[in-house]
Amino acid sequence: MPAGRMVPLAGRDPLWVHEGGDRRRPTVMLLHGLGASAALNWATAFPALEAEFHVVAPDHRGHGHTPAWPSGFSLAACAEDIVALADALDVGHFVAVGYSMGGPIAQLVWRYAPDRVDGLVLAATSREEIRRIE
Repeated sequence: MPAGRMVPLAGRDPLWVHEGGDRRRPTVMLLHGLGASAALNWATAFPALEAEFHVVAPDHRGHGHTPAWPSGFSLAACAEDIVALADALDVGHFVAVGYSMGGPIAQLVWRYAPDRVDGLVLAATSREEIRRIE
């Protein structure tokens, strides 16, 4: 994994983010599972992905290097964080890749900003989760 850094988000607390690969290539946004971190879920995939893509892997609020926020945790808030992160990194479009808890977050990102999401990849998750959190 490339070294991470805190990325400030407009009107929100910052997120810890690992970023690698060529920014001129399509972006994949890797969204990790509950109780994990981007490094834990994605470290082994990062080298192959960054050879072909611009890769962004944030730690969700209260996970990994991103502290818990006073505003609390929700899947919807995490999805809003991802859209704000894309803005902060000047990423117009991306493929949202969600593992476990990252799956419903990815689906909510698509729901909130369908014009920004070029594709969804859902792994070890449920397509039914989105119906339960609406």
